[in-house]
This record gives sequence, structure tokens and C-alpha cells, in this order.
Amino acid sequence: MKIPANVMKNRNYILLIIVVTLLIYSNTLFNDFITDDFPNIVHNDDVKNFNIMNIITSNFWTFYTGNQSVQGYYTPLISMSFAVEHAIWGLNPAGFHFTNMLFHAAN
Repeated sequence: MKIPANVMKNRNYILLIIVVTLLIYSNTLFNDFITDDFPNIVHNDDVKNFNIMNIITSNFWTFYTGNQSVQGYYTPLISMSFAVEHAIWGLNPAGFHFTNMLFHAAN
């Protein structure tokens, strides 16, 4: 079965976009955690202990500040992603940056 030329052309463009994206973000692999990475990942026991139930049911800033009245930062998917990444990479920032590169390339 022959693959139509337009499909091959689109595939080549997609591959080019993925390669360029990975090249553009590749410099992040050598960087450390910064700013909000510390409360979101490094000091977040729910992420480090893979406590999915707590991630789903609590507001992140409640964990960070200890203040139940703080609202507006409910991001369970991001925190679950961090928990999975921590399970794979530990606290190696290169792993987290690599995963972000893949997300950017997929987008």
C-alpha cells in the first residue's frame, strides 16, 4: 500500500516541529529547579509521597501556606504529573525538564 504524498509531507512537517521544539528547549536539561518548583515539587510531600488522594482533594496553597482560607490554586493534574515525574526521576531537575520538553513538543 502506497502512502499518499500529502500524508508524508504532513508527517515531515510534524517531525520538523518536534525536532525544533526539542532543540529549542534542550538547554533547560542542565538547569536546576527555580522559583515555584520548590513549593510545587521539592517541598511538596504530597508529590514526593505520591499522595494522589490529597492532591485531588486539597488546594495547593493550603499545603504551602497552611492557611485554609487561601483559594484559587487548585491544579490536581499538574500536581499528579509532578508526582508521577518524581516517582520516575526523583528530585533530578533534568527529568522534569525533559518531561516538559515532551509536553511542549506534543503541543
